[in-house]
Amino acid sequence: MEPTVNNLQQKFITEITQEISFSTNQLPCFELRFHPDNFSKRNTEIADEIKKKEEMNGGFHEESINKLVSDIVKKLKNKFENQMQLDGISLPTPERGQPDENQSPWRTAYQWLWEKEFTR
Repeated sequence: MEPTVNNLQQKFITEITQEISFSTNQLPCFELRFHPDNFSKRNTEIADEIKKKEEMNGGFHEESINKLVSDIVKKLKNKFENQMQLDGISLPTPERGQPDENQSPWRTAYQWLWEKEFTR
């Protein structure tokens, strides 16, 4: 049986989570925020999904979603910075306020993950 694109995507996400030590809250955030099915969703929508998953644990606070995403991007950068540089990618420094959506660090990291690293 041939693997589907979604299965390959999920396998890739799982491989990344095995390479990077994400905290309890970072893990579901990474799995949702960086999955292709969720690219167009806003962080608040991702926060709602995490909250639904974590309701029984009570450890997730929606207002922490932007910091969580930022911390995940830092971990991705720490792990893959050399390869990103070889690919001509540099993650922009997060700015306070509303950054240009196309210049946000998470989008840059996301695009690198799926356009470069996934295709290897």
